Amino acid sequence: MAIDLTPGRIRFITRGGVRRILDKAGVRIRNGAVKNLTGRVLNRKTGRGASSVFFKVRMLNRGGSVTIGSRVFYLRMWELFGHGAYTIVPRRKKALKIPVLSTTVPAGGGFTLTTTGGFILRSRVNMPAVAKKPWLEPAFNDELPAIRRDAIKIMAKVVEQIFTTG
Repeated sequence: MAIDLTPGRIRFITRGGVRRILDKAGVRIRNGAVKNLTGRVLNRKTGRGASSVFFKVRMLNRGGSVTIGSRVFYLRMWELFGHGAYTIVPRRKKALKIPVLSTTVPAGGGFTLTTTGGFILRSRVNMPAVAKKPWLEPAFNDELPAIRRDAIKIMAKVVEQIFTTG
């Protein structure tokens, strides 16, 4: 009974283990980020942000990396910055024309916004500052203990696979 401990075989087996760890970590963090985008941090309206979250595993010479993110611009803004207070002023007219909305609450619940046909004219509108609302970093922090447990289990299987006959 011979055990093949050549560097090539060990490298092949450990690269597969690293790939499995990164794949599992990517799935876990992406799912946590989608949960954060569907109500925990940001309220879901169209689902565009949640459906845009992706992960990509890239294997390197000595390990690998996982990239998790979104190509939707405003999600990066929410994660990193938020925005400060600002003022909206008209560019081509003397005043901003803001439609007047009325709210109705049906008997079954919910609410409906309808325009009354009237408008409010304002020379400027002050918009409040909005703090950043990170959605990706909390997902990483929440999933880190589970990722560590997965990595330990996978690497234990890798070590067992190296020392079996093959």
